[in-house]
Formats: sequence, C-alpha cells, structure tokens
Amino acid sequence: VRQYIEMLPFPYMIDFPARILTGKLALGDPEILRGFGIEGIWFLVFCGIGALMWKRGLLHYSGHGA
Repeated sequence: VRQYIEMLPFPYMIDFPARILTGKLALGDPEILRGFGIEGIWFLVFCGIGALMWKRGLLHYSGHGA
C-alpha cells in the first residue's frame, strides 16, 4: 500500500521539499532525482487534464453582449 501512496502527488507537495530543506536528503541522493521525476510526471498529467478541461470549457462557452 505504501508504494502506491508514494506515487500520488501529495507526499511531493509537502514532505519531499521539507526533507530537502531540513537536510534529510543530500544533494547526491538518488531519492531527489526520483522525487523530481515523479513531480514532473504529475505536473505533465495535471497540465494535460487542465488543457482538456480548457478545451471542453471553450466548447460550452458562449459570450453575449457588445
């Protein structure tokens, strides 16, 4: 279960940056690379979802007025 929870974006919003700032993760640690990789994947996922929602919203939008 822990492996699946660690793949969600929530630990990378608070826990991951806090561990870097407190020094629990060193700069050469491979966990940093993994963390930034997972953050990047979630960023792309949410950008894709946002783009799809934007396009769908534009299809339903109708502006009236001068």
